[in-house]
Amino acid sequence: ISISAPLLQSASTEIAIEENNLLPKVDLPSLSEAGGVQIVFNENLKKISLPRLTTINGGFSVDSNPKLTKLCASKLVNGGSVCIGNDLNQPFLDADLSELVTGSFFPSTVCSDSNAANVCGAGGTTGVFSAVG
Repeated sequence: ISISAPLLQSASTEIAIEENNLLPKVDLPSLSEAGGVQIVFNENLKKISLPRLTTINGGFSVDSNPKLTKLCASKLVNGGSVCIGNDLNQPFLDADLSELVTGSFFPSTVCSDSNAANVCGAGGTTGVFSAVG
């Protein structure tokens, strides 16, 4: 079982992938814009691929996926309200958000600025945002 939507280019509302315990991979290769993206509580999810995603108008949450090791959203420029889960619920996450410029962290105990040390940010730094908006 995996989720692949090769023709999906945009979604005006939130894309939510939640509590799919058999799901190992999410692949949305053509998605460039979404109202929001929430990928949470997927027990066996290992990889998320969003290679063309540039804009999220709402929130971007990836947390509580304990086996997640790879998050690719390397063209994301505007992340909206971003939550990349902490090292307790995604301990080995390698996330590429290297183009992310605009957005803000979602204020919660699961997602805070200090939890982004394993996320490649703008300019190859370990922080995520070069601007808040």
